[in-house]
Amino acid sequence: RCTRDEGSISFFEGNDCTQDRLGNLIIPSVGESIGGKVPFSNDEARSMKLIGPMKAGVRIEVADDSDLDDICDDDYTSVLVTKDIEIGEEFCVGTFAQSNAFPKFIISYSRDNGIDGKVSQYAINNFGTPSGAEVNRCTGEKFSGTSGQCGEEKFREE
Repeated sequence: RCTRDEGSISFFEGNDCTQDRLGNLIIPSVGESIGGKVPFSNDEARSMKLIGPMKAGVRIEVADDSDLDDICDDDYTSVLVTKDIEIGEEFCVGTFAQSNAFPKFIISYSRDNGIDGKVSQYAINNFGTPSGAEVNRCTGEKFSGTSGQCGEEKFREE
Protein backbone atom coordinates (compact mmCIF):
# COMPACT_ATOMS: atom_id res chain seq x y z
CA ARG A 1 0.00 0.00 0.00
CA CYS A 2 1.47 3.34 -1.01
CA THR A 3 0.34 6.70 0.31
CA ARG A 4 -0.09 9.99 -1.45
CA ASP A 5 1.22 11.70 1.73
CA GLU A 6 4.76 10.73 0.82
CA GLY A 7 6.92 12.26 -1.85
CA SER A 8 8.44 10.49 -4.81
CA ILE A 9 11.68 9.63 -6.54
CA SER A 10 12.36 10.70 -10.13
CA PHE A 11 15.04 9.01 -12.21
CA PHE A 12 16.98 10.85 -14.92
CA GLU A 13 18.95 9.85 -17.99
CA GLY A 14 21.79 12.29 -17.31
CA ASN A 15 24.02 12.88 -14.32
CA ASP A 16 22.99 15.71 -11.98
CA CYS A 17 19.26 15.14 -12.71
CA THR A 18 19.56 16.34 -16.30
CA GLN A 19 18.29 15.12 -19.67
CA ASP A 20 15.07 13.09 -19.88
CA ARG A 21 13.12 12.09 -16.79
CA LEU A 22 12.77 8.31 -17.14
CA GLY A 23 10.13 7.67 -14.51
CA ASN A 24 8.89 8.15 -10.97
CA LEU A 25 8.46 5.83 -8.00
CA ILE A 26 6.34 6.51 -4.94
CA ILE A 27 7.23 5.69 -1.35
CA PRO A 28 5.60 2.68 0.34
CA SER A 29 3.89 3.00 3.73
CA VAL A 30 5.89 2.57 6.95
CA GLY A 31 6.92 -1.05 7.43
CA GLU A 32 6.47 -1.91 3.76
CA SER A 33 8.77 -2.26 0.76
CA ILE A 34 8.54 -2.38 -3.02
CA GLY A 35 11.07 -3.40 -5.64
CA GLY A 36 11.97 -5.30 -8.75
CA LYS A 37 12.98 -4.43 -12.29
CA VAL A 38 12.96 -0.69 -12.93
CA PRO A 39 9.64 0.41 -14.50
CA PHE A 40 11.41 2.47 -17.15
CA SER A 41 14.13 1.93 -19.76
CA ASN A 42 16.63 -0.56 -18.39
CA ASP A 43 20.27 0.53 -18.14
CA GLU A 44 19.65 4.27 -18.65
CA ALA A 45 19.30 5.97 -15.24
CA ARG A 46 22.33 7.96 -14.08
CA SER A 47 20.79 10.08 -11.30
CA MET A 48 17.66 10.57 -9.22
CA LYS A 49 15.80 13.30 -7.38
CA LEU A 50 14.28 12.89 -3.91
CA ILE A 51 11.06 14.93 -3.79
CA GLY A 52 9.45 15.78 -0.44
CA PRO A 53 7.65 15.16 1.68
CA MET A 54 9.69 12.10 2.55
CA LYS A 55 10.11 10.90 6.12
CA ALA A 56 13.43 9.84 7.60
CA GLY A 57 13.82 6.07 7.46
CA VAL A 58 13.23 5.57 3.73
CA ARG A 59 15.97 3.57 1.97
CA ILE A 60 16.20 3.58 -1.83
CA GLU A 61 18.44 0.95 -3.45
CA VAL A 62 19.47 0.64 -7.09
CA ALA A 63 21.61 -2.07 -8.64
CA ASP A 64 23.13 -3.27 -11.88
CA ASP A 65 21.93 -6.85 -11.51
CA SER A 66 19.19 -8.81 -13.21
CA ASP A 67 18.06 -10.51 -9.97
CA LEU A 68 16.93 -8.52 -6.91
CA ASP A 69 17.84 -11.48 -4.66
CA ASP A 70 21.48 -11.18 -5.78
CA ILE A 71 21.55 -7.36 -5.64
CA CYS A 72 25.00 -7.39 -3.99
CA ASP A 73 26.66 -9.39 -6.81
CA ASP A 74 27.19 -6.30 -8.99
CA ASP A 75 27.22 -2.53 -8.56
CA TYR A 76 24.88 -1.37 -5.81
CA THR A 77 23.94 2.03 -4.36
CA SER A 78 21.70 2.79 -1.43
CA VAL A 79 20.34 6.12 -0.21
CA LEU A 80 19.03 6.33 3.35
CA VAL A 81 16.97 9.40 4.26
CA THR A 82 18.23 10.40 7.73
CA LYS A 83 16.15 13.56 8.28
CA ASP A 84 12.69 14.44 6.98
CA ILE A 85 12.59 16.00 3.52
CA GLU A 86 9.85 18.62 3.72
CA ILE A 87 7.09 19.48 1.23
CA GLY A 88 8.66 21.47 -1.61
CA GLU A 89 12.20 20.26 -0.93
CA GLU A 90 14.03 18.40 -3.69
CA PHE A 91 17.50 16.86 -3.55
CA CYS A 92 19.41 15.56 -6.56
CA VAL A 93 21.58 12.47 -6.23
CA GLY A 94 23.80 13.52 -9.14
CA THR A 95 25.49 10.14 -9.60
CA PHE A 96 24.93 6.67 -8.20
CA ALA A 97 28.71 6.08 -8.20
CA GLN A 98 29.42 7.78 -4.87
CA SER A 99 29.50 7.27 -1.12
CA ASN A 100 28.78 10.48 0.75
CA ALA A 101 26.84 12.03 3.62
CA PHE A 102 24.56 15.02 3.09
CA PRO A 103 22.48 16.92 5.66
CA LYS A 104 19.32 14.82 5.04
CA PHE A 105 20.56 11.56 3.49
CA ILE A 106 23.50 9.17 3.20
CA ILE A 107 24.65 7.48 -0.01
CA SER A 108 26.58 4.21 0.10
CA TYR A 109 28.08 2.70 -3.07
CA SER A 110 29.53 -0.79 -3.61
CA ARG A 111 31.52 -0.78 -6.84
CA ASP A 112 32.02 -3.56 -9.37
CA ASN A 113 32.29 -2.09 -12.88
CA GLY A 114 30.20 1.10 -12.68
CA ILE A 115 26.52 1.77 -12.09
CA ASP A 116 25.67 5.08 -13.79
CA GLY A 117 23.59 4.28 -16.86
CA LYS A 118 23.31 0.60 -15.83
CA VAL A 119 20.47 0.58 -13.26
CA SER A 120 18.22 -2.45 -13.75
CA GLN A 121 16.77 -3.19 -10.26
CA TYR A 122 15.41 -1.10 -7.40
CA ALA A 123 14.07 -1.56 -3.89
CA ILE A 124 12.45 0.99 -1.59
CA ASN A 125 11.98 0.25 2.12
CA ASN A 126 10.18 2.52 4.55
CA PHE A 127 11.53 1.67 8.01
CA GLY A 128 9.72 4.59 9.68
CA THR A 129 12.93 5.71 11.36
CA PRO A 130 16.59 5.73 10.30
CA SER A 131 17.74 4.57 13.75
CA GLY A 132 19.51 1.24 13.34
CA ALA A 133 18.50 0.91 9.67
CA GLU A 134 20.95 -0.73 7.29
CA VAL A 135 22.50 1.93 5.10
CA ASN A 136 24.03 -0.70 2.83
CA ARG A 137 22.69 -4.26 2.95
CA CYS A 138 25.71 -5.51 0.95
CA THR A 139 28.23 -4.40 3.60
CA GLY A 140 25.90 -4.54 6.61
CA GLU A 141 26.69 -0.88 7.41
CA LYS A 142 24.07 0.49 9.83
CA PHE A 143 22.99 4.07 10.50
CA SER A 144 24.58 5.26 13.73
CA GLY A 145 22.18 8.14 14.41
CA THR A 146 24.22 11.06 13.10
CA SER A 147 24.34 12.41 9.57
CA GLY A 148 27.46 13.98 8.10
CA GLN A 149 27.41 17.62 7.08
CA CYS A 150 29.18 17.50 3.73
CA GLY A 151 26.99 20.13 2.07
CA GLU A 152 26.11 19.60 -1.56
CA GLU A 153 29.55 18.63 -2.83
CA LYS A 154 29.72 15.62 -5.10
CA PHE A 155 32.19 12.77 -4.70
CA ARG A 156 32.61 10.31 -7.54
CA GLU A 157 34.50 7.06 -7.36
CA GLU A 158 36.26 6.18 -10.58
